[in-house]
Amino acid sequence: MTAFLGPLAEQLDLNEVDGRAQFRPAGEEGRRWLTERGVPAVLRPLLAAISGEGAGALPRDAVDDVHDRLAVAVASPVERANVLLSWLGRLTVPAEALWGEGVLVRQLLARLDRDDIAAAAIGTRTGDAAMGLVNLVMHHGDDGTLADAVSPTLRQLFPPGPTTGEP
Repeated sequence: MTAFLGPLAEQLDLNEVDGRAQFRPAGEEGRRWLTERGVPAVLRPLLAAISGEGAGALPRDAVDDVHDRLAVAVASPVERANVLLSWLGRLTVPAEALWGEGVLVRQLLARLDRDDIAAAAIGTRTGDAAMGLVNLVMHHGDDGTLADAVSPTLRQLFPPGPTTGEP
Protein backbone atom coordinates (compact mmCIF):
# COMPACT_ATOMS: atom_id res chain seq x y z
CA MET A 1 0.00 0.00 0.00
CA THR A 2 2.75 2.45 0.87
CA ALA A 3 4.07 2.23 -2.68
CA PHE A 4 1.02 4.25 -3.73
CA LEU A 5 2.05 7.35 -1.75
CA GLY A 6 4.21 8.81 -4.52
CA PRO A 7 1.90 8.03 -7.44
CA LEU A 8 -1.15 9.34 -5.55
CA ALA A 9 0.70 12.51 -4.53
CA GLU A 10 1.60 13.06 -8.18
CA GLN A 11 -1.90 12.33 -9.48
CA LEU A 12 -3.57 14.54 -6.86
CA ASP A 13 -0.95 17.33 -7.20
CA LEU A 14 0.02 17.17 -3.54
CA ASN A 15 3.81 17.38 -3.83
CA GLU A 16 5.52 20.32 -2.14
CA VAL A 17 7.07 21.85 -5.25
CA ASP A 18 7.22 25.20 -6.99
CA GLY A 19 7.39 27.26 -3.80
CA ARG A 20 4.41 25.56 -2.17
CA ALA A 21 4.55 26.00 1.60
CA GLN A 22 5.37 22.95 3.65
CA PHE A 23 2.79 23.71 6.33
CA ARG A 24 -0.54 25.51 6.46
CA PRO A 25 -0.06 28.98 7.92
CA ALA A 26 -2.01 30.18 10.94
CA GLY A 27 -4.51 33.01 10.73
CA GLU A 28 -6.71 34.26 7.94
CA GLU A 29 -4.53 32.83 5.16
CA GLY A 30 -4.75 29.40 6.75
CA ARG A 31 -8.57 29.48 6.78
CA ARG A 32 -8.63 29.14 3.00
CA TRP A 33 -6.47 26.04 3.25
CA LEU A 34 -8.78 24.50 5.83
CA THR A 35 -11.76 25.05 3.55
CA GLU A 36 -9.93 23.58 0.53
CA ARG A 37 -9.00 20.52 2.56
CA GLY A 38 -12.59 19.85 3.54
CA VAL A 39 -12.02 20.44 7.24
CA PRO A 40 -15.44 20.57 8.92
CA ALA A 41 -16.61 24.13 9.61
CA VAL A 42 -16.89 23.39 13.34
CA LEU A 43 -13.10 22.89 13.52
CA ARG A 44 -11.95 25.76 11.32
CA PRO A 45 -11.92 28.56 13.95
CA LEU A 46 -9.96 26.39 16.37
CA LEU A 47 -7.43 25.20 13.77
CA ALA A 48 -7.05 28.56 12.03
CA ALA A 49 -5.43 29.88 15.19
CA ILE A 50 -2.49 27.49 14.74
CA SER A 51 -0.33 26.46 11.81
CA GLY A 52 -0.40 23.01 10.25
CA GLU A 53 2.89 22.33 11.96
CA GLY A 54 1.32 23.37 15.28
CA ALA A 55 -1.66 21.10 14.64
CA GLY A 56 0.73 18.17 14.48
CA ALA A 57 2.11 19.04 17.90
CA LEU A 58 -1.14 19.61 19.80
CA PRO A 59 -1.18 18.26 23.36
CA ARG A 60 -3.54 15.41 24.17
CA ASP A 61 -6.19 17.62 25.78
CA ALA A 62 -6.37 19.77 22.64
CA VAL A 63 -6.66 16.63 20.46
CA ASP A 64 -9.46 15.47 22.77
CA ASP A 65 -11.22 18.81 22.23
CA VAL A 66 -10.91 18.51 18.43
CA HIS A 67 -12.22 14.94 18.63
CA ASP A 68 -15.19 15.93 20.79
CA ARG A 69 -16.16 18.84 18.55
CA LEU A 70 -15.98 16.65 15.46
CA ALA A 71 -17.96 13.83 17.10
CA VAL A 72 -20.77 16.26 17.94
CA ALA A 73 -20.81 17.72 14.43
CA VAL A 74 -20.50 14.37 12.62
CA ALA A 75 -22.16 11.72 14.76
CA SER A 76 -21.80 8.77 12.38
CA PRO A 77 -18.39 7.11 12.81
CA VAL A 78 -18.36 6.06 9.13
CA GLU A 79 -19.10 9.60 7.98
CA ARG A 80 -16.48 10.93 10.40
CA ALA A 81 -13.97 8.47 8.92
CA ASN A 82 -14.94 9.67 5.46
CA VAL A 83 -14.33 13.30 6.43
CA LEU A 84 -11.01 12.47 8.09
CA LEU A 85 -9.70 10.30 5.24
CA SER A 86 -10.52 12.98 2.69
CA TRP A 87 -8.91 15.66 4.86
CA LEU A 88 -5.77 13.56 5.37
CA GLY A 89 -5.68 12.78 1.67
CA ARG A 90 -5.63 16.47 0.72
CA LEU A 91 -2.54 17.38 2.77
CA THR A 92 0.63 18.19 0.87
CA VAL A 93 3.41 15.63 0.84
CA PRO A 94 5.67 15.13 2.62
CA ALA A 95 5.79 17.67 5.47
CA GLU A 96 2.12 18.50 6.12
CA ALA A 97 0.79 15.01 5.45
CA LEU A 98 3.44 13.13 7.39
CA TRP A 99 4.51 15.48 10.21
CA GLY A 100 2.15 18.46 10.39
CA GLU A 101 -1.61 18.43 10.34
CA GLY A 102 -1.49 14.78 9.26
CA VAL A 103 -0.42 13.81 12.78
CA LEU A 104 -3.62 15.32 14.16
CA VAL A 105 -5.86 13.67 11.58
CA ARG A 106 -4.25 10.26 12.16
CA GLN A 107 -4.81 10.67 15.91
CA LEU A 108 -8.48 11.32 15.22
CA LEU A 109 -8.72 8.33 12.88
CA ALA A 110 -7.03 6.11 15.48
CA ARG A 111 -10.04 6.67 17.73
CA LEU A 112 -12.35 5.05 15.17
CA ASP A 113 -12.97 1.36 14.63
CA ARG A 114 -11.12 -0.07 11.61
CA ASP A 115 -14.39 -1.43 10.24
CA ASP A 116 -15.84 2.10 10.17
CA ILE A 117 -12.72 3.37 8.38
CA ALA A 118 -12.97 0.50 5.89
CA ALA A 119 -16.67 1.22 5.31
CA ALA A 120 -15.83 4.86 4.61
CA ALA A 121 -13.16 3.85 2.10
CA ILE A 122 -15.52 1.44 0.35
CA GLY A 123 -18.28 4.06 0.17
CA THR A 124 -16.14 7.02 -0.84
CA ARG A 125 -13.92 5.74 -3.67
CA THR A 126 -12.09 9.01 -4.27
CA GLY A 127 -8.41 9.75 -4.69
CA ASP A 128 -8.46 11.89 -1.55
CA ALA A 129 -9.83 9.07 0.58
CA ALA A 130 -7.39 6.58 -0.97
CA MET A 131 -4.47 8.89 -0.22
CA GLY A 132 -5.70 9.33 3.35
CA LEU A 133 -5.94 5.59 3.80
CA VAL A 134 -2.44 5.02 2.39
CA ASN A 135 -1.11 7.66 4.80
CA LEU A 136 -2.92 6.03 7.72
CA VAL A 137 -1.61 2.56 6.86
CA MET A 138 1.95 3.91 6.56
CA HIS A 139 1.80 5.00 10.18
CA HIS A 140 -0.54 2.49 11.84
CA GLY A 141 -0.22 -0.69 9.76
CA ASP A 142 -3.00 -2.86 8.41
CA ASP A 143 -4.23 -6.40 8.83
CA GLY A 144 -5.57 -6.38 5.25
CA THR A 145 -8.93 -4.85 6.12
CA LEU A 146 -8.05 -1.37 4.86
CA ALA A 147 -6.14 -2.64 1.83
CA ASP A 148 -9.18 -4.68 0.78
CA ALA A 149 -11.41 -1.64 1.25
CA VAL A 150 -9.29 0.70 -0.87
CA SER A 151 -8.17 -1.74 -3.57
CA PRO A 152 -11.15 -1.04 -5.93
CA THR A 153 -10.40 2.68 -5.76
CA LEU A 154 -6.70 2.12 -6.43
CA ARG A 155 -7.54 -0.14 -9.40
CA GLN A 156 -9.81 2.60 -10.73
CA LEU A 157 -7.13 5.27 -10.29
CA PHE A 158 -4.29 3.09 -11.60
CA PRO A 159 -5.76 0.58 -14.05
CA PRO A 160 -3.43 -2.23 -15.05
CA GLY A 161 -1.63 -1.73 -18.33
CA PRO A 162 -2.11 -3.98 -21.32
CA THR A 163 -0.63 -7.43 -21.04
CA THR A 164 1.62 -8.94 -23.66
CA GLY A 165 0.08 -12.38 -23.35
CA GLU A 166 3.43 -13.91 -22.46
CA PRO A 167 3.71 -16.05 -19.33
